Amino acid sequence: MARILIIDDEPQVVTMLQMYLEREGHATVSANNGTEGLNILAGSVFDIVITDIVMPERDGFEVLMSIMKMPNRPKLIAISGGTPYLTPKNLLEISENLKADVVLPKPIKLLRLSEIIKELLSGDNQGREMM
Repeated sequence: MARILIIDDEPQVVTMLQMYLEREGHATVSANNGTEGLNILAGSVFDIVITDIVMPERDGFEVLMSIMKMPNRPKLIAISGGTPYLTPKNLLEISENLKADVVLPKPIKLLRLSEIIKELLSGDNQGREMM
């Protein structure tokens, strides 16, 4: 199974994702913001990074840009619930342009997330999707 880093400033989202993904057999580590997530990435190897876009300190856009510069980068799943000024679709379109492997709106459909993770790990993912 995969080593997955979850970066999100909403504790309930992190808890839900960790519980679900660990029940699916994955090993998870979490970070509360982009700065913490990038620090964890600097010292560990992950197969997949799931990052929220709107966060304090370094946001998900900065996380995506930093990871794209990494050799042997992990697969990237960008997630967002939007802001009062930008819809989730706007934010996820930007994430797609920053080369996230998959972009998903919140709330996340957990069964679909499992399918996406399997596709990313097998190399079968045929592109980005916004649900």
